[in-house]
Amino acid sequence: CQRFVELMRYRKADKAIKFAKENIASAFGTLSSEERDHLCKVMGMVAYEDPNNSPVAYLLSDHKRQELAITVNACIAEHLGKSRRSGLERILRQLAATQEKIAELNHSAGASKSAWKVSDDI
Repeated sequence: CQRFVELMRYRKADKAIKFAKENIASAFGTLSSEERDHLCKVMGMVAYEDPNNSPVAYLLSDHKRQELAITVNACIAEHLGKSRRSGLERILRQLAATQEKIAELNHSAGASKSAWKVSDDI
């Protein structure tokens, strides 16, 4: 699907349609209901002269591209027998959990609460 999206991003609808016919259409029957719904939204880009100014423009966003990259990287790591999370991410999560627990214990002992959160600094 991402290849189709990228072709549509650069307004190459003819190439996108050809790609979909050759690579996506045959898999449609094997997809889950959720995957089919997503695919229909992606294919819906063809209906708009300017997909960047359409109800499905969010599919062209850098955020969606980044989400896909994270998912693909996690799947590759899992396939290779590695953790879906990087070592650094695991360490940061452990640090945050430890800080939260310390803050919780300090708070119950009457100290002020000041936990460091991973989401605040990433």
